[in-house]
Amino acid sequence: MTVLRERHAFEGQTLAVISSIRRRGVLLLLVSLPDGSRSLIPAKWTSWDEGHNGSCLSRDNLDENGGGNQSLKRRPVAKS
Repeated sequence: MTVLRERHAFEGQTLAVISSIRRRGVLLLLVSLPDGSRSLIPAKWTSWDEGHNGSCLSRDNLDENGGGNQSLKRRPVAKS
């Protein structure tokens, strides 16, 4: 998915979509950012096709779409 929103920090960049959710009637995409963190972005700000059904990206095509596989690995949990 490519961010199309003008002046957005990731405008023109292709990001891996992890999942989608609808909140208050707005379709949001959970995307993997280049630094490995995740963010919710409104789908209407992107090239996302709302007709997309089911899962967003398989494990195989995560590698093809920016290596999002790295960001999905477990992160260490700090013990208190």
